[in-house]
Amino acid sequence: MLVCPYHHRLHHRGGITITGPAHQLIVTDKTGKRLLGGSLARPPTTAPPDVPPCAGPTGERADWWWYQPFQPQPPPKVA
Repeated sequence: MLVCPYHHRLHHRGGITITGPAHQLIVTDKTGKRLLGGSLARPPTTAPPDVPPCAGPTGERADWWWYQPFQPQPPPKVA
């Protein structure tokens, strides 16, 4: 069975379980609910919102003086 990296890690963390022979695999979540194949995404049923289009980039040069990249902090230590 081929799974994406996200679901591979989820399986090893216990978030999903994969059981059964190769031709009849059963995937369940951590509560035991069976997960069926297929996307949960559905086509939109309403018109898009009535908003003006994005103006896009202005073409000005980036002023890197004000740029501060995100620097994640280490998790707090548990006593």
